[in-house]
Amino acid sequence: MKKNNSKDKSLQSSAARRAFLKGAAATAGIMTLGGRLPGAEAAEVLWKNPRRVQRAAASQLDSGVRVTHSVCLGCNARCGNRIVVKDGILESISGNPYHPYNSQAEPVPYSMPVAETLSRSSSVCGKAIDAPNYVYNPYRLLKPLKRAGKRGAGKFEPIEWEQLIREVTHGGRLFAHLGETGEIEGLKALDSDEPIEPKAPELGSKRNGFVMITGRLQTGRKAIIDRFVKAAMGSVNRIGHTDICGLGFRMGNFALTDQEQVELKADPWGAEYILAFGANIYEAGQPGVNTYGAAVAKRNSAGKVKFAIVDPRAQNASVHAEDWVPIKPGQDGAFAMGLIRWIIENKAYNREYLTAPNPEAAGAKDYACYANATHLVIDDPAHPNNGKFLRLSDIVSADSAGETFVVLADKDGLPTAYDQVNEAVLDREQRCRMRLAKISG
Repeated sequence: MKKNNSKDKSLQSSAARRAFLKGAAATAGIMTLGGRLPGAEAAEVLWKNPRRVQRAAASQLDSGVRVTHSVCLGCNARCGNRIVVKDGILESISGNPYHPYNSQAEPVPYSMPVAETLSRSSSVCGKAIDAPNYVYNPYRLLKPLKRAGKRGAGKFEPIEWEQLIREVTHGGRLFAHLGETGEIEGLKALDSDEPIEPKAPELGSKRNGFVMITGRLQTGRKAIIDRFVKAAMGSVNRIGHTDICGLGFRMGNFALTDQEQVELKADPWGAEYILAFGANIYEAGQPGVNTYGAAVAKRNSAGKVKFAIVDPRAQNASVHAEDWVPIKPGQDGAFAMGLIRWIIENKAYNREYLTAPNPEAAGAKDYACYANATHLVIDDPAHPNNGKFLRLSDIVSADSAGETFVVLADKDGLPTAYDQVNEAVLDREQRCRMRLAKISG
């Protein structure tokens, strides 16, 4: 039976570890002293001044440079950029002090000469700063790529733009050189007014078989894409980024403001409490971290605003948040409805604001928009408009009644057009005699 030498091995291991740590400490000490080892070659190996190896990027204060101004599309915030170009090469990027997103909403006036602003600091996020790496990345695609092997093989070859346009337009046996005999239709096959499906005319013509899914439709880009998809091809199927991203957020704002606005956010300079659902205010969002996130962080450190984060992930802003709610994915709606119920049951709402039934009434009370909380809703399963807002035309037969919303004007419960009163009843259930609706079909 062999003697157990685990103790001896442990002692040997500890000794070896101490020797390694001593060596590491000695090496660290040498590096701290500037990497001075015996011999010039050893010192050169250990230490290279990066500024001697690589030239620093030109700045806007250098001579022989051209300073231009643009807008960053690294995200949808569209902050301003100030770009430094030297010898035709993009050198560096900083913020544009004339743009409100780069100056905490306090930009310099346009009347100030550019030369006087070159020494000013103007923030921009890392996405913009990294733009030169996008432009000069050796792996940046400059030509279209066509499959050069079996599907899934990951093999592609560059082709000219003229070939791409020809093949996408006319189709054909585009992969015959790979031994594939399949015929691929081009856009030309969709240039027809024949129905996609005669038994389903609602699908429209074959032109609607062309679907284009785009990125963010910034100003100018949308007009060009619509000109191609809708005007030239005749298809209705142009699907924008908003349709699969921020549509719910924007439609909520659209309904709240009576179809006037789609972009509403908590005021970072005036709000006292912000509840952020999945909004990474220190990392992304609009109007960008340079503006929104920076303003919230600054005011939070001064005790002027508190905020809570509702997100499965403890994002960076969670460090300063009053609360972090690690919501389970898909339960945001239930959580929001729970908040609303608590607010209603505990009467923790702004009654003055909610009882203003129209824009003028809300404006008179110094509110930027009004709420439809007082607008009556049809609660009759037998009515064709059940669940929708009650309209004046539902209770008055006059042709001039129109689609005006209806509220209860006073405690007597008199139904009135919403734009004829300055205050309406907020919480009451009441039966209204409605005229018989015409149902066609």
